[in-house]
Amino acid sequence: MTMTISLHIAGFVINIVFTDTEWPEKKEALLKSVLSHCAPFKIEESKKCDAQITVVEISGIPFLVNQKKTYSQCFEKKHKTKYETYYHVSVFEISQLLLLILISLLEKKGFLLHAAGVFTKTKVALFMGESEVGKSTIVRALGKRYPSFSDDCVAIKKEKDGYFCYQVPWIEKDSMIIQKGSRPYAISHIYTIKRHAALTVHKLNTIQTVRELAKNAWIINTIEKDTLKIIFSFVDNGVSGLRLNFALDKKDQLIQLVSAWERE
Repeated sequence: MTMTISLHIAGFVINIVFTDTEWPEKKEALLKSVLSHCAPFKIEESKKCDAQITVVEISGIPFLVNQKKTYSQCFEKKHKTKYETYYHVSVFEISQLLLLILISLLEKKGFLLHAAGVFTKTKVALFMGESEVGKSTIVRALGKRYPSFSDDCVAIKKEKDGYFCYQVPWIEKDSMIIQKGSRPYAISHIYTIKRHAALTVHKLNTIQTVRELAKNAWIINTIEKDTLKIIFSFVDNGVSGLRLNFALDKKDQLIQLVSAWERE
C-alpha cells in the first residue's frame, strides 16, 4: 500500500511517497525512522506540493565507478521537482536529499545558511563561521539563557513581510536537544565568529556582511548570481551583521556581551 508523508519546510510542502515493495520490513523501518526524525515538520497530506520524493524498491544496489572510486546510488533526479530514492537508503540520505531539494526551491527566494542559532525572545540570533571555530560551543554556552535554535544550518527566505529564518529537518550535532518546528522567525543579529584572545563585538558594514553571508551560504558548486542578489536584498532589508571575537575561556562574559546586543 502506497503511503505519503507531507513535510512543511521553510514554507514549502515536500511529499515523500513510499511505494509498495516485496520487502515490507524495509519499508516499515525507513518509514518509522523518517516519521521520527521529521515529526516536527509533518503536516496533514496537502494538495499543495512543491517537490516530491518517491521511494521505490530496486533489484540490487546500483554502483557507479569513477576515477577508481566506487559510489552507491542514493537518489535520482527525475524532474526539477521530482526525485526518486530507494529502500536501501537511511534517514541520513533522505535528510541530505531534502537539503538539495530545499536549495533548489529557495532559488530567487532565499538561501540556506551554514549557521548555529539561539532563540532571543521572539527572534533568533545566528552565528556563522568556519568549521571548528566554535559555533556549537557558543550555542551551548548561551543555552543557559537562550534555547538552541540551530546547530548547523538554517533557511533564510523572503516572505511578504520581509526575510525570515526557518529550522530545517536534517541531522545536526545537537539535534536531540533542539526543539524544531516549521514556523518562521525574525532575525535579530547575525554574528560572524573569529577566535581571539579578547572577547569583543563590533558592527560590520553592508559589504562586509554580504561577504560573510556569501562565504557561509550552502551551495552545490559555486554561488549563483540570483543567490548573491538575494543576500544583498536580505542585508538591505535591515539585518545587522556583527563580528564576534570569541575567547574560549570567557564563556560567562559571552552571555553578558550577547545579551547586551540582543536588548538593542
